[in-house]
Amino acid sequence: MDRKSYQKAPTAFARRLRRWRGRVFLALRVVIPIYLASAAIGLIPRNADFLPDPNGIEIGFTSTATHADIVLPIANDIVNWRQDFLPDYFTGDTRDANWVTIGWGDRAYFARTRPEPRALTAIRAAFWPTPSCVLVYLTREARSQRSVKLSPGQYRRLAEYVRRSLRRNPDGTLQPIPGSNYGDRDAFFEAVGDYSAVNTCNNWVGRAMQVAGIRVGWFTPLPKTMFLYLASDSSA
Repeated sequence: MDRKSYQKAPTAFARRLRRWRGRVFLALRVVIPIYLASAAIGLIPRNADFLPDPNGIEIGFTSTATHADIVLPIANDIVNWRQDFLPDYFTGDTRDANWVTIGWGDRAYFARTRPEPRALTAIRAAFWPTPSCVLVYLTREARSQRSVKLSPGQYRRLAEYVRRSLRRNPDGTLQPIPGSNYGDRDAFFEAVGDYSAVNTCNNWVGRAMQVAGIRVGWFTPLPKTMFLYLASDSSA
């Protein structure tokens, strides 16, 4: 490459970089206000007439700064989660578990299946639909921040929603993701649906609550937004 061509190459690259940077900034200026407006409108509750069943089945919800989970009893007359989450899926002994914590999210970020910086994975998940997964913890004690009691019918609908979120083999068994465990009492599984900025782990929990008939905002993209209508007197 002669000196003249060498001097032109960075200039052409700089123009392309400025053009893409402008597109990204324009997209952010449009997308972020729409997203925030949707989140605000999404605070409008669904199932406004919900009342917890004082003699019902206790379930829980937990949330970190970024991610929400559902906490369910390991077994009752309606569903035995041990039939879905077989002992062979876990590296430790989970026979003493009384509760199962279930969360849905971006497969590459959540299960750490891509050999790349997690910040880059998070950016990709925010702007493009990506494959999803389900993370399951089996615990002796419930690790929930809020709880509520459901009628048998409400709990059955919730359980069916969770089960439909799990990808299965033709024989009905789940599809674990090898080597992605955080510890000896958890496991990752292939899930149904794509993760995106408008279909987050928190949206998944919010939809589960809607299906069960629990009072919750109709759009819950942010952590802890599903807690807003769980009154203290509905906690078990």
